[in-house]
Amino acid sequence: MQATEKNEETSKVIVKRIIAAERERVFDAWTKPELMNQWYVGGKGTAKCTAELKVGGRYTNEMLIEGEPTCAAEGKLTENSNVKSYMHEGEYLEINRPERLIFTWNSPSVKNTRVTVDFKSLGSQTEVTITHELLPQSEVNGHTEGWTYALGQLAGYLA
Repeated sequence: MQATEKNEETSKVIVKRIIAAERERVFDAWTKPELMNQWYVGGKGTAKCTAELKVGGRYTNEMLIEGEPTCAAEGKLTENSNVKSYMHEGEYLEINRPERLIFTWNSPSVKNTRVTVDFKSLGSQTEVTITHELLPQSEVNGHTEGWTYALGQLAGYLA
């Protein structure tokens, strides 16, 4: 499920998915680099993540995508000329385990945007809602597709 809210300057993307895993496990997959590396990519590829999980702490998510780009952003070629690197980084603004994460999101295509991830317990399942705010209108479709794909990857990883 996805929704887009717009105003003249910036837009907000909301993407939801029910994940077949308990909330604490889903929260850990968003905050532990060794788990993030298994799924946190917005296209076909791999991820290399770091996380300093505290308010004011930094995180990085380098998405390594092979072949044709999956987004309009320009990736940097790696030593393997068929793989491009897309660096995403930011700072944790709020950590409320296991209910909510809020962090800044900077990527090759956007700067100073904000992502809120809410984790709603449904017993043995979790509803994950991603709200990505302050996006330029030109980035709405790409980020909607990217977050939708990433949640699919997360669901597959935790299944």
